[in-house]
Amino acid sequence: MKRLLKRSNVFRFFLIGVAVFSFVLSTDVCFCKEKAEFKIREIPGSEFIKEVSGIAALSNGYYLLVDDYQGILMCTPDSKMKTLVSASSDKRFKELEGVCVSNDEKRVYVISESTSKVFEFPLEVKKGSMVLGKFRELGCLPRIGTNENQSWEGITLLCENGKEILVAGNQSKPKSLGYFELPGLKQISVENLPGEAKDELGDISDLAADQRTGNLFLLSDVTRTIVELARSGNGNYTLKRKIKIPADVIEHPEAICLESNGDLTVTGEGKLEFLRIVGY
Repeated sequence: MKRLLKRSNVFRFFLIGVAVFSFVLSTDVCFCKEKAEFKIREIPGSEFIKEVSGIAALSNGYYLLVDDYQGILMCTPDSKMKTLVSASSDKRFKELEGVCVSNDEKRVYVISESTSKVFEFPLEVKKGSMVLGKFRELGCLPRIGTNENQSWEGITLLCENGKEILVAGNQSKPKSLGYFELPGLKQISVENLPGEAKDELGDISDLAADQRTGNLFLLSDVTRTIVELARSGNGNYTLKRKIKIPADVIEHPEAICLESNGDLTVTGEGKLEFLRIVGY
């Protein structure tokens, strides 16, 4: 009889184990992709660029970048750098911390960390090159943190109900995401990150949006980590995945963007290199 009871208990524990395993398989589980492939692209002649803090990819192979001290820059498909707006000529464009481009690639948005001001530029193609037109100042995002040096760090755009809205990441204290209407910057909501995402991110250095899924990719230079968040509304998020960037690849990753094919591109402080992340 005792043997039968022991066998019965063993069988019961086995069934419980199978049930738990099946539940895990059927649930969204955060995982760190170890098979992501990292490809480095060096940008020659860019020694004067040391503090890149935002990047946006265009469908024609061009990139727009913002640098704390240089202003707004352009990188051509053949890796040539050009200054579009000089921070030394216009102090309003010093300490820019984010850049993004509208879905139709006709408007560019940048944000200043020191003033939280958002600027909009028309984007044009002239003589085979990208040109920024006359800008307009849209206003300031509200400060929600207590540390003046840790305010809005990156921006991206999401499409909701047929309209593009601005999404901004607050660096720390609190690590949160702000959603704002365009062009008036009326606040829709400010939402704190879920605990599991906070644990992975030492800060929010930049962010990018996947327009196909609505998911957000958040980058931390402190932990060299990218997390993908799915937003279900009402401030609820699901951590879908995380990617660790090896220190010997890019030590201080500061900027992230999503390519048209779904790849991620990251760059950062120091030597200007583009890190392409594929297969994640």
